[in-house]
Amino acid sequence: MTKGAIVCAACGAKVSATRTRCPRCRAVLTEAKEPSEVRLSGGAGKIAVGVLAVAFIATVVILWRADSAPPVSEAKPAGPSAAPTQPAAAAVAEVPAAPAFVLAPGLTFVPARGDDAALLAEFEAALNRSPQDPAILYSLGRVLLRLQRPNVAVGPLQRAYSLKDDDWSYAFTAGYALGLVSRFPEAVSALRAARGLKPEDPVTSYDLALALHRQGDYAGAAEEYAAAVKLNPAAIPPRLGLAISLDRLEKTSQAVAAYEDCLQMMPAGPEADRVRARVERLRGA
Repeated sequence: MTKGAIVCAACGAKVSATRTRCPRCRAVLTEAKEPSEVRLSGGAGKIAVGVLAVAFIATVVILWRADSAPPVSEAKPAGPSAAPTQPAAAAVAEVPAAPAFVLAPGLTFVPARGDDAALLAEFEAALNRSPQDPAILYSLGRVLLRLQRPNVAVGPLQRAYSLKDDDWSYAFTAGYALGLVSRFPEAVSALRAARGLKPEDPVTSYDLALALHRQGDYAGAAEEYAAAVKLNPAAIPPRLGLAISLDRLEKTSQAVAAYEDCLQMMPAGPEADRVRARVERLRGA
């Protein structure tokens, strides 16, 4: 702008600063700066525009968050519900698991000493000299069972039984080992033979019942469990197995009675708790 000039606010004409009215439009003059003087330079203008844009966006975001945030609930002291939850009742009230196989007492004697590994080596050496000796095969299998190697024990025990199938110890131990490795049809066959050789032995009847149970023959298992209970009324596993078999057969009232009969003999503990929960479930059903 020319030094000493002003701009007419009405028409924009440049007028000498000494005039009081605009010579073009006759408007009363007041000193005003040219619009170009109030504009920012190119770089500064861009920065200013950017700052304004960022401020605008930030304001919108803050307002949006304040509007959409969930209300803060009043803090409450932790009560019983804050403690770790127990397993659902449905989980502990399922049919209990089948009991375990039992090795019968009164089997043919096999030497026992602290170092079963050394004894195993002796039997293996003896078997190399007499590979068809049933007593060596049987003893070798029994030591392998003591070493908790049933998968290896099955072979010599089955061979011993095949060579001497009129011996209860051989038939029973072969069936027991077969049950441990889940070969249930073969276990049932060997244990039936053992039961025929020694029908008064309660463990033989029990293991036979359990092998039938594990292969899904609950009716056959219930019959054998009942026989085992008669032979040894003080034993808990056959009573529990009988209750579970009746439960699987959906004979609810009989299963409840058998479970309750079993509970009268079971010590307190997790297993008794599971049986009790199952009884409550069946009564509710």
